[in-house]
Amino acid sequence: MVANELANDAALDALFHYLQRQNGRTPTADEVVAEHLARDAAAHAETWNWGLYRNSRFSLAESFARRGLREDSLRLFFEVCLLDLNGAQNVGTKDPEITRHFRPFDPKTAFLAPGVLNRAADIIAELKLSPDDTRRTFDSVANAVGPVLNLPRSPSSAWREFSKAIR
Repeated sequence: MVANELANDAALDALFHYLQRQNGRTPTADEVVAEHLARDAAAHAETWNWGLYRNSRFSLAESFARRGLREDSLRLFFEVCLLDLNGAQNVGTKDPEITRHFRPFDPKTAFLAPGVLNRAADIIAELKLSPDDTRRTFDSVANAVGPVLNLPRSPSSAWREFSKAIR
């Protein structure tokens, strides 16, 4: 356990120094955490662990919200909702033989987590977004994320489900 903690401390220290060199200034703790979460999500995407990817993206959305980056945070919460609505699975492989039986996304297991919906609703209210603006932002995220991740549900289908749940 201590070795893992030291490895994590060393990795965070290296990340701190990387950000310091890249930005030309001392990064904040939130910036280090955000970069760590972004890298964590990328690693989960690479191994097709979409449930873990979803969790990392949720944590990143929370990190952005704490920093006052409401628009970025909302876009990430919408992404998490899309992953939830598409039933993100932890497959752990891209092997076609396995993914034929264990799909990376299974809408039959879809759910919308109340905590994510509540956070999205709070930010929508803070930003004073109209229903049309909310839909445009949701569609923008869905059209960017859906094709890249090959999500099975269409943006309009996901929006219908999301808009019912957020009321």
